Amino acid sequence: MGLNALPEWSEKWLLKLNINKCKTVSCGRNLDPKYTHYLASTEREKVDEIKDLGVLFDSELSFVSHCREKNK
Repeated sequence: MGLNALPEWSEKWLLKLNINKCKTVSCGRNLDPKYTHYLASTEREKVDEIKDLGVLFDSELSFVSHCREKNK
């Protein structure tokens, strides 16, 4: 399933999706920094870190930022 199918899927399964809060974090090798993700025909903001279910993820999947935040 691609990102274009996500709004329809979430509506079908009654999972409310706030598209305005959706962002993208790219992880992996050989990434195209110019690549843009769209959801519901709207460009998604690119970020280096994102928090999901209380866990801070970064583009390197290192969790250093998460550990640093928890040790404050």
